[in-house]
Amino acid sequence: MSMDAFRLCDACNRHVKSGAVRCPFCEQPLAARAPRGPEWSWSGATRATLVAAAMAGCDSARPAPAPMAEPPALDPPIAAVADAAVTPDASMLATNVAPRVDPAMMAVGYGAPPVEWPREGAVRGQVQLAAVDSESVEGASTERAVSMVLRAQLPGLRGCYERALRINPTLAGVVTMRFVINASGRVSELTATGVDSAPEVSACTGARVRRTVFPAPRTAPEAVAVSLRFEPSS
Repeated sequence: MSMDAFRLCDACNRHVKSGAVRCPFCEQPLAARAPRGPEWSWSGATRATLVAAAMAGCDSARPAPAPMAEPPALDPPIAAVADAAVTPDASMLATNVAPRVDPAMMAVGYGAPPVEWPREGAVRGQVQLAAVDSESVEGASTERAVSMVLRAQLPGLRGCYERALRINPTLAGVVTMRFVINASGRVSELTATGVDSAPEVSACTGARVRRTVFPAPRTAPEAVAVSLRFEPSS
């Protein structure tokens, strides 16, 4: 039942029916009730219109923003100034293509550089195992074993020669080494001579052979003589 069907008694303040003329509780007469007016309902369109009008009024009351000042003029970029101030000439282009290196800097700790340094890898060399001799009577097996081990070492021995060949492309010669193989296959008492114009070749090859381990000879110690022939590749 709707609450509109009841009303309050003016005397005892209790709920009684709207159509009653006398309060059933306190027996007091009830005054006539004034009729209710029409009820208002706000539709969604009406609410949206009112909100838009309120916002428009707020915007009209807000002061307009002040115009922004012009940004200050910037200096031209450093790169643009450098490009405009420097004009490359033939000497600068030549320097960029083939930069020069101060010979004094290259000579620190390494000696003075050659007048013309050949391109690395432009000259190739080759090395041959010319001879292997044993001083003992029963040294044939030792000679075969030494030859087999040294042939496996030829790429490294060729590297010793090619480093000097890049400085002197016509370098050629024979390096002779004499050394002793002990009972454990280690090398001792090694001497290396040859290629007098480039002693670093014999020093490098001798150092590599000195670190090599050979098969133990039957009669130790065994003295061996080895000859290596170096020449440029055709």
